[in-house]
Amino acid sequence: MPSGRGLRLLESKKPPPRAAAKAGPAPTRAEPDPPLLCAHCLHPVTRESERIAVDGRHAHTRFNPAGVVFHFGAFARAEGARVEGPPVEEASWFSGCAWAYAFCAMCGAHLGWHFRGAQDFFGLVLERLRAPGGPGLG
Repeated sequence: MPSGRGLRLLESKKPPPRAAAKAGPAPTRAEPDPPLLCAHCLHPVTRESERIAVDGRHAHTRFNPAGVVFHFGAFARAEGARVEGPPVEEASWFSGCAWAYAFCAMCGAHLGWHFRGAQDFFGLVLERLRAPGGPGLG
């Protein structure tokens, strides 16, 4: 094999340059009412628009009889949650409300509680929810 021939085989003609792409981020459409997802499996649980105030505020910090502290938010609805068990009035954090456990309807992770009373709502542990593409809410 003559010297230099191997080099010619490795050389290639470059294709003509392509038109330069326009600079800047790709346009995105913000969802008007983004879902809040189960932090464990990313199943849609509720939406930002479902945030409500209970006892004057959305976010609450409470501890259960075992001393476990929960930071949770109040939501009017949580269609991606499954409520289990009969409502219990004992150790309720809200006067006149009975509670039952709320789990992710997809993976079964404990998300919080459903409260029934003068006002029905979900108390969802904020660190167990996340916005699409974002970190947990807690």
